[in-house]
Parts: sequence; structure tokens; C-alpha cells
Amino acid sequence: MSGKRLVIDACVGGASSDKDSMQSKHCSEFLLWVYKKQYHVIVSGDLCSEWKRHDSDYAIKWRKSMREKRRIHKVECPHDDDLRGRVTLSEYLRDKPDVVPIVLEDMHLIELAFKSDNTVVSLDRVRLHFKAISQYVEELKIIVWVNPTNTGEEPIEWLKNGALPDDFRTLGYVAPKKTLYRNGHKIRTVV
Repeated sequence: MSGKRLVIDACVGGASSDKDSMQSKHCSEFLLWVYKKQYHVIVSGDLCSEWKRHDSDYAIKWRKSMREKRRIHKVECPHDDDLRGRVTLSEYLRDKPDVVPIVLEDMHLIELAFKSDNTVVSLDRVRLHFKAISQYVEELKIIVWVNPTNTGEEPIEWLKNGALPDDFRTLGYVAPKKTLYRNGHKIRTVV
């Protein structure tokens, strides 16, 4: 198998059919560019089930085209109990029992990313939780997470340019502090 291997969450496919929404436009365009640039998609049994539950007309056609080109690859991906344990016991989740099930629901995306090219494509807000957890669970830091509806991330350009693991796209990225000045005077430091 040649080409970059992506883990694409089912929510991306599910959001790709509502022709009147910007979210749908961004998701369908993203999936189209995955196809055009000949990327490969890695799925597990869990992710296949999710795709079927959240299917849209566009996603069904896209997956059929990808399968015909042999660019969807199903891999065995058992739960990593050690990793899940360290995630759920992380200091970040210690006082957030309501967040634990949300994180565990999408852990399969992280586990699958480790079996491919460490790249997750998803709309989910769980990214913010994984980003915070990565400060306590070191191996999460290398995961690249891209949201196809976040135009500030330039997801289509990212695909066109080879889906590189840019630092700022990783869960472990911490933006450098900036000092703001007004009329030559230091006023505050922001993150």
C-alpha cells in the first residue's frame, strides 16, 4: 500500500450529504480530495460499524469508489487497555467523570491512528480533550488531528500538499507565548 493512510471518523461521512449546509460542503469536498489525491483510509470493525450507522448518500458513493480503487483497508485494532487506563486515569480527567465516556467513545480513532500514519480526521470536539490529555499521556502528542470543517486549518490545502504532520496540527502542540505591545509598551502575555 502506497500513499498516506488516514483515519476518517464516520461523522465526516455522515455530515457530507446535507447540500444546504457549509459543514456538508466542507466534508464532501474533503472526501473528494481524499479520493483525488489517492489517499488510503484505514478502518477497524468499530469504525466500519460507525460509518454504517451514520451513512449518507454521498458517503456511500464515496466509500464504493474508494473500495473499487482498493484504498479502504480494514485492520485488526483491539482496544489498548494500557493506553485507555492511562488516559482515563490522567490528571486531566481526574475531576471530569462526565468526560471519560466521551473520550473512551473515540479512543478507537487514536488506537487506529497508531496502526497507520498517526492521522485522525474528525469533526468531534473530543479533540480538545485529547489535546489536554496529551500533556499527561506522552504518546498522544504525535497524533495529527484535522477537522475538515475548520477552514482556518486549511484542510483541503493540507490534503493537496501531502497531508504532512505539521506541528500545529498535532495533539501535543502548544502555541508559543506572544507578548503584546501597545504604543511600544508591554501590556500582557497571551498563549
